[in-house]
Order: sequence, then structure tokens, then C-alpha cells
Amino acid sequence: MATHPFQLSFAVDDLERTKRFYGDVLECPIRHQGERSVEFDFFGHVISARLAEGGPTAPLRPGGEAGSLWSFGVSLDSERWQALTAALSRAGDALVQQPSVGLDRLVLRDPTGNTLEFTLRHSRSAPVAANDETLGMTIDPAALGATLTAVTMGIDAFERSRPRGTSLLDGEGLVPIYMGADLVPARRYANWDEVQEDLAALESSVGQIPEGPRAVFLRGMLTSLKVAVRLFAGASPSFEEKVRDLVGAPTGPVDPAVIEDIRGRLDSLLRRQGAVRGDLGERIRAWEEGRFVDPERLEATFTELLAEARARTDARIIDTGGYEMALNPVRDVPFTARCNFNQGQMDLNVDQRFTRSALKHLVCHEVHPGHVTQLLYTRAEVEAGRSDADALLCTANAVTGCVQEGIGDQAVQLIDWIEGEDDEIHLELRRLRSAAQTSAAWHLMVDGWAADRVAEYLRRTAFGQEAWVQGRLRMAAHPFRGPFIASYWAGNESVRRVRERVPAGQRPSFMTYLYGRVHSPESLEMFSPATP
Repeated sequence: MATHPFQLSFAVDDLERTKRFYGDVLECPIRHQGERSVEFDFFGHVISARLAEGGPTAPLRPGGEAGSLWSFGVSLDSERWQALTAALSRAGDALVQQPSVGLDRLVLRDPTGNTLEFTLRHSRSAPVAANDETLGMTIDPAALGATLTAVTMGIDAFERSRPRGTSLLDGEGLVPIYMGADLVPARRYANWDEVQEDLAALESSVGQIPEGPRAVFLRGMLTSLKVAVRLFAGASPSFEEKVRDLVGAPTGPVDPAVIEDIRGRLDSLLRRQGAVRGDLGERIRAWEEGRFVDPERLEATFTELLAEARARTDARIIDTGGYEMALNPVRDVPFTARCNFNQGQMDLNVDQRFTRSALKHLVCHEVHPGHVTQLLYTRAEVEAGRSDADALLCTANAVTGCVQEGIGDQAVQLIDWIEGEDDEIHLELRRLRSAAQTSAAWHLMVDGWAADRVAEYLRRTAFGQEAWVQGRLRMAAHPFRGPFIASYWAGNESVRRVRERVPAGQRPSFMTYLYGRVHSPESLEMFSPATP
């Protein structure tokens, strides 16, 4: 079955040498060139060489051995193979090193150090590129990540292109924030059948990846994308299937015993502060009301918290480059807060009131070291060649969402910013509400509870403000966003479990693993210091 031409963006340290190598030696026509990049027709496929600031950095292989920057290649018929070997024999000093040539395999490096591998195809049974039945593509794991990214962003673009009112996400897209348009361009699709063909081809390639965290993530991501495409194309998978396969979270409500355990810890924390009068709900409401930030002080408190969160993130995770966000108060929305990255704003639902600890949690979740930090980190890792391109999909409404939200909900702990008992109470309260909203969505969408009964469950179990209760009901009923309520609980628990078992000496490698690539909960929990 024919596939679309492969697209790959890779880093180089000198554009002129790159043009001489790919254009003159390999005789690849230049499709487009700019001040910092040049795009070639690479035997029917599209490759884009981009100039890296300070030169690209080679990733380390397991054991600390330096690897090549990028590795990719093509499978050629005998005529093109002979033409290539003849061209290389004429190249002389234009090659940084002589190629390694076997009977049916040729390996060489470009001037930057990227590895190119060509194989001789003896039959026409190998996969072929669209519009070129003489050419197949040999994709290594890094190139597979670039293909996955191009396909995912193609799905995103095609869904966004649909007329308002017919798009399931009404313009938000499958990937709300994407920082890699200059690194990996989106595939172009005319219909969902083309998308399904590409997903099937990717699934076949993923089946050849060695077992481990990478293979586990890729399988989960493809399963997630297939469910998303079915939804976009008009199908109606069950809520259970969407939670399991689209979100990658456990199905069913949270164990009531777990919820009661959290409530018990809240009771103990409040009693330790002297709050003993009334039932648990009354004491939590009194505790919050006594600590709500004055609306007149909301922006100033936000600014103060963001400055400290940024400083701690710079010291413990990554230099954020002084990235800041403005506070943007909003009303009548189903969310509590949102990272409006493209506008440089943190949207905050001011139909609700916030304690300082709650506002701290939201600043850390949406900005540093949460969503914004993850975006900055993954971009830097991909640009330097240390991570595969699919790390750029960290905000995707897919299986990646669990860990994205888990990083956000564990963000205060990730930068060691628990200042006292108020923070401890809020974090338990946040965990309680995450568990309760997961159960509430299941009761509404699967168990058939009426909306009024679900609302009362949230009030009685999690003691949420009414704006929060109504927002959870609105989100749960959405055909695409609804199952993602489960991503907060699943992601928080996954990140928490790994964080709590990582010794202090392994924390840097854990941060790289957590932030530098994308994960499903299953692949995240496979972390070990030696994980490739």
C-alpha cells in the first residue's frame, strides 16, 4: 500500500556545507531555502535541514556512548543505488568520511554528523512512497517520531479546517499548543481515509520497535489517535472506550475507599490546626473562606507566586528564560484555569474564589513548572536533537494528556514548594476533588445518574464551589473532552508514584525522562535511571 512522502526536520551546523553535500554530492534538488533552513527533495521524500544555535548536540546512547544526531535513509532500486554509489565515488574530499559500503547497505555521515543509511532493494515488495513506486523508506525510531508528529499535526489541521459547528473541538484542535511548526510540518489530508492509511502504516512500523517504554508509549499513542479520528469522522465510541483508549486512564470510578482515605487525612490535618467544630464539609468550607484571597489582591498575589515559581523552576528543572504570563480573569467557562500560551495569559475562572494555596497550585500547574515549562523543555530537547520529535506533542488531547496533567498537579512538589499546613491541606483537597470528579463523570456518562444527583455527589463528597460543580458537569458531558476528566486523577497518581520512589541522586535523570519526552502513564512508570 502506498504511503505519503516522508517528512523530516533535522539539525545542522553549517547550511552551505549542507547544501553542497545534499545538493551537489547526493544530487537532491533544493525545494526551498531560507535564512536558517533549506529543504531538499530526498529521493521523493522531504527533508529540512535547520541551523541549530551553537551547533546540534548528539544524544547519548544507553551506557553513555555518544550517538549520531539523526539517523535516516531510503531503500533504493538497483538503478538508483548504482547512481548513488557513482556519485559518492566522484565526491572525493566533499565527504567528511568515506562511506561504509556492503553488498546491499551503504552508511555515511553528512558534514554535521547525521547518519544516512541506504539499502538496496532486490524486489518491489518493500513499502513505497506516494507517486514513486521505485522508492521505499527505512525509518529509524527517531524518524518514526517525526512521522508520528507530522501525522498528528495533519489530523489537527484537518479537524480545525472543518466549518464551525461541525468540528468536534470547534477550533481548539487535537493539539491546542504546538511549538514545532518550523521543525516538523503537518501532513496534508483531504479525508479521514487518508489519515487511517497513515495510522495503519505507523502501526506496522511501531510493531518493529524493541519492547520498552518507547514501544509502550507509541502503541498507546496510536490507539489514542485512532479513537480520536473515529470521533472526528462521526463515530460514537463508548465513554468507557474513550477513557481507556483515547485518554489512557483506568476505567470506572475511583475506589470509594481511596476517597475516604483522602477525606480522613483532610480531617486529621484540619484537627491539627484546631478546626474541630462541625462535619468535614463545614470545616473545609470555613477553612477556605477564612483564606480566600481578596479579589482586589488577586493579580498582585498571582504575580508574586509566579515569580517564586519561576525562580524555583529555573533552579531545579530548566532555565525558563524569564518566561512570564499575565493573569486573565474570565467567567462562565467550564474550567478553573487554563494555559493560554499563545496569548501569554493564564485564564482564571473568577466565578470561583481561591485561597493562596489554591492559586499557587494553579500557577504551578498552568505555568511553571507545569504546562509552560513542559512546552519550553520539550522544544529545547527536540531542537538540540536529544529527544524525538513527538515530544512536541506534549499538549495533545490524547494519551499524552494524562502525564501533562499529572505534571501540573504534582508541580508544587516537583519544585519543593510546600510551605506549611495550608499547602498540605490544599493538596489533599485538590486530590480529593480530582478523584471525585473522575467518579462523577463515570456516574453521569456510564451509570446513568441524573445531572442533579451527580452535582449533589460532588458537593457532598468534594465540597466544591458551585461554579466548579457546574463546570465539571459541562465538561463531563462533552463527547470529546468529557473522558479527559479522568486524565487529572490518572496522571497525578502516575507522576506521584514515580516521583516518590525516585532517590534524590536519580532526580535529574527523572526530570529529563519526565519533561524531555512524552509518555502514557504506563510508559512513565517504566522509568529507571538506565532507561534509554
